[in-house]
Amino acid sequence: MTNHKAGLYIHVPFCAKKCAYCDFYSLSGRADVMDLYLSALVREIDGYRRQERIEIDTVYFGGGTPSPLGAGRLAAILDAVVEVFSLSTDSEITTEINPVTDSLSLQRDLKAAGFNRISVGVQSTSDAELSALGRPHTAAEALDALAHIRAAGFENFSADLMYAIPGQSTASFQKTLSDVLSFDPPHLSVYGLIVEPGTSFFDRRDALSLPGDDAERDLYDLCCSTLEQAGYEHYEISNYARPGRRCLHNLKYWRLSPYIGCGPAAHSFFDGVRYANRADLDAYLTAPLSLRYTEERPTPRDLAEEYAMLGLRLKEGISLSRFRRMSGHDFAYTAKEAERRCISAGYMTEVGDRLALTEEGFYVSNAILAELSGD
Repeated sequence: MTNHKAGLYIHVPFCAKKCAYCDFYSLSGRADVMDLYLSALVREIDGYRRQERIEIDTVYFGGGTPSPLGAGRLAAILDAVVEVFSLSTDSEITTEINPVTDSLSLQRDLKAAGFNRISVGVQSTSDAELSALGRPHTAAEALDALAHIRAAGFENFSADLMYAIPGQSTASFQKTLSDVLSFDPPHLSVYGLIVEPGTSFFDRRDALSLPGDDAERDLYDLCCSTLEQAGYEHYEISNYARPGRRCLHNLKYWRLSPYIGCGPAAHSFFDGVRYANRADLDAYLTAPLSLRYTEERPTPRDLAEEYAMLGLRLKEGISLSRFRRMSGHDFAYTAKEAERRCISAGYMTEVGDRLALTEEGFYVSNAILAELSGD
């Protein structure tokens, strides 16, 4: 058993429509197997019964999009979680929703079922930009979803936004920020568009009207300055929060804390072992306990390097003494020159025991982390 409470991730592979930029495991047009999925998921969850129940304090339903399942199925899954795991009374329990499958009654039913945090995929409040992304909802439906969250009484919720969308301008992004901020969300996740292999965008990447590097940087700076002025803390590369409203579940990933993943394509890190389920819904429906693969016990050095690469995504950065205890050597032993260059360029700071990226470093974090790791 681990000495730390774990997080639990539930992967729901259903979507109303596959977005053009999405490379997560998700499928559209499979509503006919949702009850079979529910049954298989409950069986997988039941497989974690132990004499001493596993303690968890965050539950996150993601995907795909969980909301097409409806409140009844989501409540049944949460009931199964409570039956099998030892769930803390103050646990953060999140589900993602897509505005096209949202309603006020859904939100009220989710709250009554025990969910206390909602993450809604807004992305943009420009219909033209939503269409370019292949999103199935309109700007009005996205804003309605935020209104429903408030009306249902949720005090903790998050909105996902994107920048560097084809055809996006500084003015349209400013409008999206203003529209969403009018609902005073406690948390925002803001992602720069990345054209990933295996997506519709990648197949037609040469025809996309994407903002150039300078325009993309302007959008990033606009986001940072607007949210800072509105009182948000930029606590992770792509995440901003009001005081006390960081996403506790995602912090487990970035702090190398234990988590369990259930559902097709879900990953786990528990009791020092990494394992995952294959991304195969049809196989999962018939044999949910047989999809597990890649059982790996990382070495202390592997864990130290993961701690550094994940922890540097956070504003708080990493503890150099913790890295030393984990790895048996100083961080600078393997990255001395890269660290020196990043600090000199203003991308990193080292204060006392903490090494962290700056706001400038956040923007070029992929390149910095690659350099620090020697890739």
